[in-house]
Formats: sequence, C-alpha cells, structure tokens
Amino acid sequence: MKLCVITGMYPTPLYPYAGVYITRRISALKSLGQSVDAYALVPKETPLMRKLRTLLGRRANEEVNNTIESDEPSISYAAVKVSMNLLEFALNRLLKERYFIWKASFALTKAIGDKKFDVIHAHWLYPTAAAALKYARSVNTPCIVSSHGSEINRDMKGAFRKECLATLEKADVAEFVSCALRDAAISFGYSGKNAHVLPNGVEPLSQVEKGYEKREEKRGKRVGFVGNLLPVKRADKFPEIFSKILEIYKQRISASESVTESGKGVEFMIIGEGPLLEPLKREMAHLPVTFTGRLPHSQVMEQICTMDVLLLPSRNEGWGCVALEAEICGTIPVGSANGGIPEAIGFKELTVEDTPSFIDDYARRVVDILTGEINVNREELVERASAFTWEKLQEQEIEKYRSISY
Repeated sequence: MKLCVITGMYPTPLYPYAGVYITRRISALKSLGQSVDAYALVPKETPLMRKLRTLLGRRANEEVNNTIESDEPSISYAAVKVSMNLLEFALNRLLKERYFIWKASFALTKAIGDKKFDVIHAHWLYPTAAAALKYARSVNTPCIVSSHGSEINRDMKGAFRKECLATLEKADVAEFVSCALRDAAISFGYSGKNAHVLPNGVEPLSQVEKGYEKREEKRGKRVGFVGNLLPVKRADKFPEIFSKILEIYKQRISASESVTESGKGVEFMIIGEGPLLEPLKREMAHLPVTFTGRLPHSQVMEQICTMDVLLLPSRNEGWGCVALEAEICGTIPVGSANGGIPEAIGFKELTVEDTPSFIDDYARRVVDILTGEINVNREELVERASAFTWEKLQEQEIEKYRSISY
C-alpha cells in the first residue's frame, strides 16, 4: 500500500526524539513492505512573532530544515511549513485554529502535489489531524486520525472540545493508544462508532538484551524514571516519593546484617529533561540520585536494563509505553492506576490507586518489590512485552488500512 503519514510531532534540534513513536511506526510499516511518505506540519513564525514571544518570556517555535531527519537514517519527514504573521496569528486564535487548518491543508496540497495514496494517517488530533482530514477529503482519500494522550486529556477539557469531537467523528477511523484514552474521549461526547485502539510498541528483545548484564554489575538496588520532568508525570513529587522509598527500604533491611554490611542500598536515576530539572536537582541534592539528562534511545534502554524498578507515577498518561520498554528489559514497572498505565503494565499488583495516601502507598509498593515481598517473574514481563513489538502492532495497522481503502 502507499501510505501518507502527517504529524504534528517530529524531531527538532532541541528535542531530537520528539515523536519517536511516529518514526518507529513508519519504520515498522516499511519493514513490512509498505510505501510511506511522511510529512510534518510545522508552524513557521515571522521574525516579529519570534521577537514578541521572546518579549513575553515564551519559547519561540524551533526552526527546522525542509527535510527533518530522525534518529533512524532511513526515516525523514518533509517539513510543510505554515507561516502566520501577527495579524494572522490573532485571527487564528479568534477562530480556534481554523485559520491554521485552512492554511495547512492548502500547504499540504502544494507539498504533496499529484501523489496518490491509499490511506492518510494523521497523528495529533487538533489542529494537525483536522488539517490532514480536510486535505484528505479534498483528494478523496480515507483518513485515520490518531490520538496519543494530551489531545484528549488536556485539549478536550478546554476550549477545543467541540473541534476535537468533530475531527474524531469525521475521520474514517479514530485511533487511540489505549482503551482508557478512547473511553475518556467518549466521556467528553465522542460517539465511539469509528474507534480503534492500537498502542505504541517496543523494540524486539534482541536489540536490548545486551544490557541485561549491567544489572548484575551494579551494587545495591536501582530505581529509575524515564520521561519529561513535568507535573503531569508527577515529577514535582519526586523528592517526596524518592525520600519515602529510601526511608521505608532502610527500615525493612535494618535487621539484616548481611545486607547492611555489604553496603547495599537504594540508588536512583532520573533520565530526561524538562522545566522541573533544576528545581529537582536542588531539592534532591541530599539523595543518592543521578540525573543523566536526555539520552539517545539506545542508551535509555541500556540504562533501563540496569534498573530493578522503573517508576511511572503519572497523574495522567495516554498509554505509558516506557512501562513496556521496562518489561522487555526484564525491569519491573510500578505505575499509578491512571489513564492507560494499567493497560501498558498489564499486572494489577504493579499499579497503585491515586488516593490521598498515594505517595506512601506507592513507595511501599516499590519497596515490597525491591525486598521480594511481592514476587514478580521477570521472564513473564519479557514474554508479555514481546507481544507488543512495533512490527506485530503495525501488522494490525495494515489490516485496518486495508479495511478502509477505497
């Protein structure tokens, strides 16, 4: 099949792994013999707009090349740049992104030209998918729109509910990365009649198993986090969570001389960046924690392999793919019972309900696993995650494409 992917999530110089799950989907589709052209809808600001943002203390949109390279040499995105001056920007805000959608659909027509596709697949609900859907209808091509989390959990709660609902309903298929995300959309008024659930995946085991040996090299227990350091990830509570884990763990092992004499304890690792990075470094200076910053995906997986437990205490999450990445490494994920996290983890004992006592309950669950009071079969984790490789999931995607192609 000839497929067109249109996304509002793409790599940038500052965030080279942004939208990495879109890149992985494209790579898997190509490995399964599909032809894929990828386009990124890129808002382009005039110099005046950029200066205004700077004066207002806001970060201007990053400049990207006409061809956007990904972390996979064979995958790139054609940048479809949509420029707006100050007047157009104000008009767009007034019209709730409809002006951008009109300009973007016109830009797509110009960029794609006379190419014909069997299916158009748009990632990021509004306004990206709305623009892609408008273009798809103009060229009589079926269109899938995919939601990955924030579009539902954030945008549909705010000013764009009506626009998001219209985009979902008009699509040939509305795809969600978890049942929880689909159900959240339904709770906001979406009919669900064209819904399809397909999560993001993980790399095959053979590509990460080399990191297993690193778990044996380290001393003590290692607890880690991978992700953006944002309040939605509950990163603002890391000082409390990590302190509580350390406190409870020390209490549990205090009677065991064999453990205390060997010098084994708990160390923490935080992989990622975000606005909370510097405050966390200051607040956690007294804790045995390593901040790595952002790492290439291959190095992230190697580090996950060295962890005993990976934390996913998010306040909300569309899917929580990092839980699967932990499982494929034989690392035990412990998550909140929010959003799509329970689906991603797959084991009820590895999730904690978000109650007023969450931090205490969560820390105890982590320590229960570290001390063996909750026994988790790591091989079972690997076996489960192996069913979610990118190629296996994209085989299902191809079947969905075939079901809607004209």
